[in-house]
Amino acid sequence: MKINKPNSIKKPREQRTTPSFFDFMLTLSQIIKLSLFMVLTSLPLVTIGLSITAGYRLCFEVFDEAEDISLSRYLVVFRENMKKGIALWILLVFFAVILYIDQSLIPQLLSPGLLQSGLYGIFFILSILLHWVFFYSFPLLSIIENTIVLTLRNALYLSIRFIPHTLLVTLIHGLPILFYILFPAAAFRVLPLYILLFPGFVVYFSAKVFWHVLSHFELGTQEEPSEH
Repeated sequence: MKINKPNSIKKPREQRTTPSFFDFMLTLSQIIKLSLFMVLTSLPLVTIGLSITAGYRLCFEVFDEAEDISLSRYLVVFRENMKKGIALWILLVFFAVILYIDQSLIPQLLSPGLLQSGLYGIFFILSILLHWVFFYSFPLLSIIENTIVLTLRNALYLSIRFIPHTLLVTLIHGLPILFYILFPAAAFRVLPLYILLFPGFVVYFSAKVFWHVLSHFELGTQEEPSEH
């Protein structure tokens, strides 16, 4: 797997912090700020992927250097990944739309039976893989200099290679949605808080999982990573 990492991000290292109330409040403030930055920069919709990329990059920098999340740094990273971030987002949305259209055509083309069930199963697997590629693509884009094709290939490889971590990231993404499904009335009452915390919550804690995944590789200037 080809990896070429910018010098500004070091190889992940173990954190030696002791959890405390101060740490909790600091993490909460980081998540709120990150959410605000991501929501505001995602308003054009086409920049959603770019906002996610910038969010992951800042989280990795916080984990590595214990730095604070700042708007100035966020905007720098946002501009650095402008072209690839938007292109990757559009490409993944395109794949999702094609997958949805193809799946919706199945009942119109085939009558209920074994073949239809088989095709639904195939599309279900493809949908899961697409979600996994989506989860990994933007954190990889945030710290690794690669083409979009290699980014997608690496995302697929890592998502399968580290399935337990991938399932944990899936759970992190699904928890806020599950809350709205199980408790719609309560969810509606806290909708502003949900919007304020959801993007930062997902990116921050998913970044912690990806941080551990990337710790299995030597993220230097070599074309091939070395596993521990």
